[in-house]
Amino acid sequence: MIGVVSEADLLAVRDQAAAPRHLGLTAGDLMTAPPVTIPPDAAIPAAVRLMNAHHFRRLPVTGADRQLIGIVSRRDVLSVFLRPDIDIARDVRLVLDEVLAAPATVTVTVCHGVVTLAGTLAGTLAGTLGPTTGRSQEPRTCHDLSPLTARLMADVDGVIDVVTRSAQPRLEGGR
Repeated sequence: MIGVVSEADLLAVRDQAAAPRHLGLTAGDLMTAPPVTIPPDAAIPAAVRLMNAHHFRRLPVTGADRQLIGIVSRRDVLSVFLRPDIDIARDVRLVLDEVLAAPATVTVTVCHGVVTLAGTLAGTLAGTLGPTTGRSQEPRTCHDLSPLTARLMADVDGVIDVVTRSAQPRLEGGR
């Protein structure tokens, strides 16, 4: 791959005054060379940074010999982050059930990547270890898991924002 003809290249020619003289131009005359490319093993954030820095909508993917392998588009990189709401809800529920041992009374809804948790986000963390002994101690009651929950949910792929609508946690055992 030796160059790329972009929309910007075509618009630059169109905007020049002597349009009839441009009828004989070739792709080689118009192309931007050398092209900005990315290798196939590059991470998605690297592609996004390149596309953003150069204001590209598409980025050629080239092999070691600079031969074109494919094209990465904005839509391609965004699709990694845009997951179906039902998949996000399933993963959020897994975190609630397995990590936080949250009760089934916490309702999870997802709309366009925004997770809403409703219910009482207070619960018990079972099997905690003693701070100095390292031995298992009685389960501890957590009075408000909202801040921790919001941080954990934000790490689920596809989550755009987390809204918690929890009832005020009640102090248990007179504490």
